[in-house]
Amino acid sequence: MSEQTVGNTPIRVIFFDNEKAHMKQYAQAAQFIALSRDVPIRIRFFSQGCELLSELRRNETDAVIIIAEPDLACEKGLDTLRRVREQDRVCQIILLSEKDSYALEGYEVDALAYLIKGSTSRETFTTVFNRALDRVIVDSQEYITFSCAGTSQTLRLSDIEYFEVKRKIVTVHFEGGTFDFYSTLHKIEDLLGVHGFIQVHRSFIVALSKISRYDKDTIVLESGTEIPIGKNHRKDLILARKALAG
Repeated sequence: MSEQTVGNTPIRVIFFDNEKAHMKQYAQAAQFIALSRDVPIRIRFFSQGCELLSELRRNETDAVIIIAEPDLACEKGLDTLRRVREQDRVCQIILLSEKDSYALEGYEVDALAYLIKGSTSRETFTTVFNRALDRVIVDSQEYITFSCAGTSQTLRLSDIEYFEVKRKIVTVHFEGGTFDFYSTLHKIEDLLGVHGFIQVHRSFIVALSKISRYDKDTIVLESGTEIPIGKNHRKDLILARKALAG
């Protein structure tokens, strides 16, 4: 089994501009901030919109921060950012420009902030970049990738209903289908326990948020699926449900 979670994959920080001096200056600041937080990042530089979009398509679930100059006339920088948003990208956009004339357009691409080159202090950039890091870390926790025999399946955690193991093959059941891979329920609970998944039987792990009701022996999911409750797991289930209810 191969799982992809936040922390395993560096956050991509993409600078979209044609002024290398400014890009390198802010890239160094971004690297310093990330190191101080022990957050892995990978910095890339692009001056053409087609290259930026191609980079994003390589892994559509990667956490991304884009720091962009909207005033790229020959490349139509703002148009590229609109296309990024049309793809429903999980990313944060920071506009960094020599002009303030694009501030209103920043709302169109849901920009986190609009900063002016040369006038933005190190403290302000640090505050904004930290906010971007916080947001992409939270957003990227919504996804996980399972791999087996050269194929993979990337899922939103909120779409997963339960895991079932049979003869060392784990099947993840999600809204829209299933996917088989090799692992153990112990490894899955270690990985996803903090995201609201709990083992309820020697062969099953369920998403607490998908439980409709349960009695002494059986869980009924919102989909109508019935899952048995092992006697050694009943107490943990009751405590987890109470904690979820607040």
